[in-house]
Amino acid sequence: TTLFRSGIDYNAHLGAIINKNTVGIIAGGFKSGLIGNKMSLAKNILDNNGLIISEYQLDMPPQKHLFLERNRLIAALSEATIIVEAGIKSGSLNTAKHAQILNREIFCIPWNIDYEYGKGTINLLKNGAKCINNYKDILDYFNKNIQTSIEEYKPFVDQKFKFLYEIISKERGIYLEKILTLLPNFDISNILYLLTLMELNGLIYTENNMYYIKK
Repeated sequence: TTLFRSGIDYNAHLGAIINKNTVGIIAGGFKSGLIGNKMSLAKNILDNNGLIISEYQLDMPPQKHLFLERNRLIAALSEATIIVEAGIKSGSLNTAKHAQILNREIFCIPWNIDYEYGKGTINLLKNGAKCINNYKDILDYFNKNIQTSIEEYKPFVDQKFKFLYEIISKERGIYLEKILTLLPNFDISNILYLLTLMELNGLIYTENNMYYIKK
């Protein structure tokens, strides 16, 4: 949607930065491929012990076929590939194909059969991909447990964390879009960071696409 114009990959990196362990792979050179909010994200990743990778010359502009080439690296560097949504023909399915070749696990979110950008994930599920409803399904499969301490991030969250949690606590449920209208001076990346931190600490949970509820 236009609200998440930065895309799933962008927001996934923001969530991963909480654990200071994420790698960005760009479909172009460092100079041409990192512009606008991508440059800001790249700096955030590097500042948190992450890594940015490119196979191309510094001035190589991003091109459609380079994204497909890049996908093999995404699959290769990952223990598993998570396909959030995908049409019948999409770059996400290309990444899944590389993951299958490399014998990596593939996880998919189930969608309504009428949703155009969910038909690709449904096909993957029919062919052996694992169905997930939330992040715990993935952690349970790999027998992993993430314990994130709020105190560890206190210098960053401080009053913003408390303020955002109070807003969610007053509502039976609230969409991210409404949160943004209530906090016009908050950067969306910071809000997503805080929301992810709350969910990892078991304070809130999500339903129906970015609908946040206090536990």
